[in-house]
Amino acid sequence: MEKRKLGNTGFEVAPLALGGNVFGWTADETTSFGLLDAFVGAGFNLIDTADSYSRWVPGHQGGESESIIGRWIAQRSGATMAQVALAWLMRRPSVTAPIASATSVAQLGELTAAAYLRLDPDAIRALDQASA
Repeated sequence: MEKRKLGNTGFEVAPLALGGNVFGWTADETTSFGLLDAFVGAGFNLIDTADSYSRWVPGHQGGESESIIGRWIAQRSGATMAQVALAWLMRRPSVTAPIASATSVAQLGELTAAAYLRLDPDAIRALDQASA
């Protein structure tokens, strides 16, 4: 499959983006995970998401699709969303050390485990693209 440059970012993306607007709304978490697995498994790497998706649905606040994508990435690594987010931040060249607060020893243990988490290159690319 021929990839395309994503603006001036240096990223190359597949020629089809998967709309994440259905995640947590018309596609439950299990279905969303299956869609994401199949999409990435087919060689695609661009997922559209916005925290306003499904905000209009009674009982939703927005951000449901991002939460599902975060749990899906937490893809693969066997880690919590907080650990994935911190591990990704720790690997960014522009970040010396992210700041994270804890209110319990258990929470601190979860946060410090992020320093030992190694995200694979696909996960780092997905997180980079999601934050662009």
